[in-house]
Amino acid sequence: MKKVVLFLGIAGMLFSLTGCMYSYPPRARPLTEIPLRPHRNEVKIYLPGEKPDNPDYYKVAGMDVPIGFGNFNDKLNAFKVQGQQLGIDAVLLIGSTPGSDFDPALGAVNAVGIKYRDSLTYIREYLKRKDVYVYLPGGGTSLVYQANFDMFGEEGANMKYRKDTVHERYVRRYSLDYLMNAIWGWQFRMDGWGSIIKRVKYRAPGVPELTCNFTYNRFANVETITLDSPASASSRRTRLVEKMLLQYDVNQQVVGKLIYDSKKRLRYREQIRYDASGRVKETTLYSVRGEQELPLVTSLHLYYTPDDLPPITKGL
Repeated sequence: MKKVVLFLGIAGMLFSLTGCMYSYPPRARPLTEIPLRPHRNEVKIYLPGEKPDNPDYYKVAGMDVPIGFGNFNDKLNAFKVQGQQLGIDAVLLIGSTPGSDFDPALGAVNAVGIKYRDSLTYIREYLKRKDVYVYLPGGGTSLVYQANFDMFGEEGANMKYRKDTVHERYVRRYSLDYLMNAIWGWQFRMDGWGSIIKRVKYRAPGVPELTCNFTYNRFANVETITLDSPASASSRRTRLVEKMLLQYDVNQQVVGKLIYDSKKRLRYREQIRYDASGRVKETTLYSVRGEQELPLVTSLHLYYTPDDLPPITKGL
């Protein structure tokens, strides 16, 4: 997590969405439930009847190019550009769809995009689970929650635990992945430069659960996040307003957070530790009261491995 800055990754929308709150478009899902990353590598095209050199692949995307788009080579190049944008490795041409009697040009050349299993090495960077431990008064820790994530970063409910108060209050609330990247139930507002300056999480339409306001430092990284949770009569919760200051090392990697209450008093400090691959390994939240600092909650991060990938479905 070397550069912490919020941008809406949708071309053509950066300057048209300023000033108002907008919902995120649905996150595209491939045909096979594996994450894809855009790249600039060569995308190989296989003609109908040809088989890929590597048989261990996933079919991840249906693709098409209009019949009226240029000559044959133009169509192949269009598939290659699509492939790079989607994050696929090769394209299998499968035929064409004819246009209508009124407009034959509406037809399309059809294909399937594939992803080789051995090219999914980046799966090790995707968070699979957070194990949340609380520190006990007499010493030691106790596991109180396990937060599970799919390969697209979305957190799922863990029915094993009846309540999620510790994780929700002290881990998720301060998690940059949640505050900056989660999209389900969130809306956003941007400035004229395309940086997101406000995000709101709704528990129901028109009912905000959490409002986040962002400021940036001179390196264009997020510097502070103001967290505002409204009062809730149903849960007997009072309004909670906090300001989180991110701390960076010389490489602009987040190594800590300072959390202040509405009266500008330092209440919590979070320390972030990384593994040799640069992934977050562990976070520890400390309670700060005056000169006294005590460990409160630790979360251990576990990541996906190639063994977690779905089985290869043969065919095509």
